[in-house]
Amino acid sequence: MSHFMIYVPRQLASDATILERVGLPDLVANVEMATTMQGPDGSGLLCFWREKGEFGKHFLYQPTEQTWIPAVPYDGLPAARYFVGIQNDSPPTPNDLRYANHPGHSFVLGNGQSWTFPLLGMLDRAFKYRDDGQIEWEPIMRFKRLCETAENIRLQFRDSEEGEIIPLETVVDVLTQALQVNYRLTRELVSHLELFHTGNIREPFWAAMGIQEALQLEEAGAI
Repeated sequence: MSHFMIYVPRQLASDATILERVGLPDLVANVEMATTMQGPDGSGLLCFWREKGEFGKHFLYQPTEQTWIPAVPYDGLPAARYFVGIQNDSPPTPNDLRYANHPGHSFVLGNGQSWTFPLLGMLDRAFKYRDDGQIEWEPIMRFKRLCETAENIRLQFRDSEEGEIIPLETVVDVLTQALQVNYRLTRELVSHLELFHTGNIREPFWAAMGIQEALQLEEAGAI
């Protein structure tokens, strides 16, 4: 199984909260951890995922056979707070990384393989009581930020004038978060695999946002 590892610098004890603290809460499920005295920048904690009974050198730090990518700064968290390691001869595939099956539309991305983008409007919701006793449905906590971002885009450009543009950075961020619904992925891995480029982001974005909403954005000249 081709997968990847996360290395957290200067973390010398297994800690169930470490992935959340470095901004990777979606990677907590089924993670295994091991301290290492040899890592990309010294000693730290290796985090990895494997099938039952699976062993091998790809769960060890092997700098001549692996590429290690420092974390990018995101959401107020610093750069290089972790490193993502992949095997040079077997980069991870969608089948390796998939851990959920939220329905959606599939598209071939920059690595030549098919990835499924969920319909953001159909992600799981939980019922909440309002102050007046009525029930409303809100995205579950895991999806709340992504759904709020998508809704803000819809509201922002619902009455937009022609010529207003959604920044490509925003589009790529939404698409990355959408992929993370079904796949065990980091932003660094998305970048390293070159999944997105200017010629392939429009259709997945339409699909994830919902065709009707996307067409409204297109008609407004927003994308």
